[in-house]
Amino acid sequence: MTNRMRILLTLIVCGITFQLASTEYLHAQLPRLLVNSDDAVEAKEVVRSFFEYGMSLARIDSSRAKDYAIDWFEEYLRKHSGETFWPIPHRYEVEEVYSIRSNDSLLMVTSRAWPDSVPFVGTVSVDWIWFLRRNPENQWRIYSLRRTQGLYEAMQALRLIDTTTAYPNSLRDDIALEKSTILLSNEQIRGLFPALRPHLEELVNRVRGYDSIQFVGREGDRVNQFNRHYINWGMASHDIPDEAVEEFLVGATEEQKGQMEKLLQAAERQRYQGEVTLRKWEREAGISATILDDIAGLMKKGRIQFMNTELPWEDAVLLTMAGSVDHAIGLIFSPHGGVPLVSPEEYFYIEDLGAGWWLFRSSR
Repeated sequence: MTNRMRILLTLIVCGITFQLASTEYLHAQLPRLLVNSDDAVEAKEVVRSFFEYGMSLARIDSSRAKDYAIDWFEEYLRKHSGETFWPIPHRYEVEEVYSIRSNDSLLMVTSRAWPDSVPFVGTVSVDWIWFLRRNPENQWRIYSLRRTQGLYEAMQALRLIDTTTAYPNSLRDDIALEKSTILLSNEQIRGLFPALRPHLEELVNRVRGYDSIQFVGREGDRVNQFNRHYINWGMASHDIPDEAVEEFLVGATEEQKGQMEKLLQAAERQRYQGEVTLRKWEREAGISATILDDIAGLMKKGRIQFMNTELPWEDAVLLTMAGSVDHAIGLIFSPHGGVPLVSPEEYFYIEDLGAGWWLFRSSR
C-alpha cells in the first residue's frame, strides 16, 4: 500500500468525508431516552425475542423473518435462512430504548452481550445497537443493527501476544493495551473517561492553538501522519526500553545478539530520519519545534490513534481511539453542541459524557 493510499484511508475512517445533507446533521438531535412508554416496551420485547431466538441456535427460518425484521434486516435473515445467527450461545442483556428522530419514527435499542474471554482483558463485552421502525401493520420491527467490527481479530491478537515468544515480557502489557482498545465497551469507555480526560483536554487545547494542525495520526510512540503527510517509522515506531533488550539478550546466541545489534542500529537510523522529517513538517506548518512529539505522548496517554479538527462543528475535535476504514470508536469534543446524526449508516452510537464530550461508534 502506498503512503498516499494510507493517508486517504486514514482520512476516510476518521470522518473527513461527512455527508452534510442538511442543517439537521450539523446540530443533530441526540438520542432521547424513552422511559415506561408503550413504544419502548414493544421495541425492547422485539429485540429481546430476537436475542432469545438467535441464542437458541435455532436455524434462521425465512418465514419468521417478518416477526422480527423489516427492510435490510429482513432481507439479511432471508439470505441466511438455515444458518444460526450466533454460533455459540452467550449471556446478553437488553438495556435502553431511545428515540433518534424528533417525530419518534425511528428507535434505537442498546444491548450488551458477553461472548468470550481473552488475556489482558478478561470477559469481552460487546455493544449491539438495534434500529427499529414501524411496519405497515404499525408494529415495531428491526431494520438494522450494528456492532463495532474488528473484535475477533483483536481477540486473536491478544491471545497471540499472551503466548508467543516474539514479544519480551516487559513489552507485552503495553502492546496488549494498544491492541485491546477496539474491545472497549461503552461502559468501559465511560469508566475510563475521567482518568483519560486530563490528557485529552490538554491535547485538544494544544491542537486548537494552531490552525495549521488538522490531522494527526499515531503509531506506537510516534506521529505517523501530520495533515496530508505520512511517515513510516518501521521498527522505530515504539521506544524499546533497555530492560526489553536485556531480557532478549539473556538467552540469545551470539548470532542472535549480532542480529539484535543490527536491528537496533537500523531502528536508530529510522528514528533519526523520522525526527528530521517531523521537524521539517513543523517548520513548514509554522508550529513549535517538537510539538508533534508532545502531541504523540498525549495521544498515547489518552489512548487516541487519530485526531481530526476538520469538522463541520465549530471548535470540534474528533479523537479516534481505534478502528479502521469501515469502523471506529472514540470521542468527540464539541463545546458548542454540534454532533453527528445517529444512523446505522455512519455514526450508529452517540453518548453525551458531559462538558462538551461525546462517545461515538461509527461504521461505513
